Amino acid sequence: MLDFIPLHLSAIERTLELEPWLRLWLGKDVEFLDAAGWFSRGHDHQGGEFDGQGFWRHKIKSATFVWSPPPAATDVALEELRKARMKQQESTHVFLVPRLLTP
Repeated sequence: MLDFIPLHLSAIERTLELEPWLRLWLGKDVEFLDAAGWFSRGHDHQGGEFDGQGFWRHKIKSATFVWSPPPAATDVALEELRKARMKQQESTHVFLVPRLLTP
């Protein structure tokens, strides 16, 4: 069934020309997020270290991110994007989702 309705493929996996085109107008420093990156790098976290009291402190680095979830996981990615935009507003986010099952 997934051959007819590819709910498991992201827009970048479906169209190979999309990533080079995005790099052309977003710049070479754009970061393409995978599912693990939605929960960390998408929130501008880039590692971190423990402070003198033993608390973990994130290192924050703003960037331009491309979120390209498959349609089956779009609701999770969109919720993380909403949280990331509320916490850190310096980054630029581009969200790509294929349109399936629409007229």
